[in-house]
Amino acid sequence: MHRIHAGQKFGKWTALHTVRRLIPCGRTVTKWKVRCDCGNYNEVSGNDLNKGKSLQCRACYGNVPKNLEGKRFGKWIVLRQGETKNGKTHWICKCDCENEENVCASSLLRGLSTKCLQCCFKQREKHGYTKKDSKHPLYSIW
Repeated sequence: MHRIHAGQKFGKWTALHTVRRLIPCGRTVTKWKVRCDCGNYNEVSGNDLNKGKSLQCRACYGNVPKNLEGKRFGKWIVLRQGETKNGKTHWICKCDCENEENVCASSLLRGLSTKCLQCCFKQREKHGYTKKDSKHPLYSIW
């Protein structure tokens, strides 16, 4: 692991100085006081900084300046920018099955959301003989 020094950048974070905190179990934990490019401050463990687990504050997380309109992510096609929720940019997306949903930009970009919930449930039906209307006569024997 790399040694962290004051002024070092980790994504949007700038390391300022170390802070020692006494936690309820009686141990002392050392964290780094960091400043985001947007001006917010936080305390982050050196391990999280080194491993890239924390790169920016919550206010900046999900604020994607990119225009995703017209791009495809799995079965989603991005139609237009949607409302912002909890400081995160969302996009109105249309699934191949014609459903439209407000999807978080970071979920699209990280590959966490690739289709609507209806398509997720359809995928779970492996052979199609579990529905009451279409049970195959041999299903109960199986």
